[in-house]
Amino acid sequence: MTAGAGIDRPDMEPASRHAAGREAWDAAAAAFDEAWLWHRWDAIEAYATWRDTVDRSFALVDASAARRILALVPLRLVRGRGPFRRMFGRLESTGGPAFATGLTAGERRNVERAVADHLWRLARADGVWRI
Repeated sequence: MTAGAGIDRPDMEPASRHAAGREAWDAAAAAFDEAWLWHRWDAIEAYATWRDTVDRSFALVDASAARRILALVPLRLVRGRGPFRRMFGRLESTGGPAFATGLTAGERRNVERAVADHLWRLARADGVWRI
């Protein structure tokens, strides 16, 4: 993934849950004050088995060599049923985004914007009608 891929900030980039890796993902979930059980890898794996569901979870990562996770977003694409599969798809998150503990107010705003930007890009790519 190249810096800034999927968002308009060269200092941050989205990484799929699998690209972030289980160890780093769960370490961030354990470290973030806002993260709960549904932000953990195993919970997301369980949701991914639900009918008409595709995992779209992502982490927002700083683009430096440190690759620090700034936010975790447990997310799933839920497809519509029958002939409306594409028309009524939606992106859902149990728990919503969890942000790194210790971000300044300005950093938090920037990370929130980058998460929102990536959610909109995923919604357009998947043709969903609701986030």
